[in-house]
Amino acid sequence: GMLVYDDKGYQWQEYLLQDGDRIRWLGVEEDDQVQVTWLTPTDDLEITGTPPKHLQFEGNHYRCVESGEATMSRQGMTLNRSSKRCHYFDYQGPGYQVLTIEDWDGDIEVTVGTIIRPSELLLLPGDGQRVYE
Repeated sequence: GMLVYDDKGYQWQEYLLQDGDRIRWLGVEEDDQVQVTWLTPTDDLEITGTPPKHLQFEGNHYRCVESGEATMSRQGMTLNRSSKRCHYFDYQGPGYQVLTIEDWDGDIEVTVGTIIRPSELLLLPGDGQRVYE
């Protein structure tokens, strides 16, 4: 499935990738250049209230580099997303480390991962159905 976020006309996409119980999000954002992120949901960082400007997670220091409110539309299976609006907080860590906090009407989701080069991806044609039965 795919989520399309829109913050006052600026759009980006997140693709849900699932292998059994393992869930990952592939984020694609185009500003001056294409930025691709590989994110894993985590329950190991508890957020209450407004997320801070700086935070520590797994020994790394992260600082908030962007935040806002976005509307969201979905295509395909995207877990249990029922809200159509979220507050987001994007953090930059050391190197290519990133962390994102999304507040979906009080349901907080934290993902952590890395920025990857688009050339590291190999896109195959298909209809989105299972490849292996």
